[in-house]
Amino acid sequence: MKKIVGWIIRIALLLGLVLGVVKVGFIVRRIFAGLASPSEIKLETKGIYSSFHLDVIKEVFNNMVSSEGIKKFNPDLYYRQISKNVDMVSEVRWNIDASKRGVLEVIGVKPSFSLGDDRVIAENRKIYPRGCFEKYDLSSLRKIVISSSYSCQEISDNFYQFLQRIPPELWDRYTITYEWPTLIKLKDLIKGWEVVLDENNIFDQGKLEQLELVSDEINSRKLFTKRCQNGATSLIFDLRFDRRILVRLQNN
Repeated sequence: MKKIVGWIIRIALLLGLVLGVVKVGFIVRRIFAGLASPSEIKLETKGIYSSFHLDVIKEVFNNMVSSEGIKKFNPDLYYRQISKNVDMVSEVRWNIDASKRGVLEVIGVKPSFSLGDDRVIAENRKIYPRGCFEKYDLSSLRKIVISSSYSCQEISDNFYQFLQRIPPELWDRYTITYEWPTLIKLKDLIKGWEVVLDENNIFDQGKLEQLELVSDEINSRKLFTKRCQNGATSLIFDLRFDRRILVRLQNN
């Protein structure tokens, strides 16, 4: 009988200890949650170049603060909500400083290339109307023309990497038109001639440097003279062949 009573006492003491730990843990969690909760929240934006999207970002933020309150504000939920309304947000950062002020920073995607006269390729490989970057100086971007067959909402990662690899001197001297991987046209802004290449030999600077010599030889030997008299004055250099440069004329 004494043994049974002793076991009951031990179990009671152990149960009390466990309950005490649970209670203390619950109190600690409540204290930590209170310390982690901000007393105020400030919204900051970076890289948002559209007035419309900026208004949407602010509206979603204000609605969440009004409905959830500052103490229960959930930055993860905000990111999910804003991603449904604005597909130009690349990142949402959340920080609480020592003064318990919460800072929510919304960062937008950057434009990378001008696509024709009315669209932009952004760093997330998506294609947007130029109006989405109304506050950005789009004249500073490299400009490319793409075939209508690429009229989609997003380009592939391989294609985006290809555009990034094109050297600056090509962007500066030529208007680049991308039809297919095997058909890329460069319009010389100085000489006026056209160069036809593919994704492989567009980086062959040696061939491009030969065009001046080929053009001078054509002029000195008065090749295509008769056709030039008939109005065909635009030279086309096709560099898609090994150890050869094909030259033809095209009417302007």
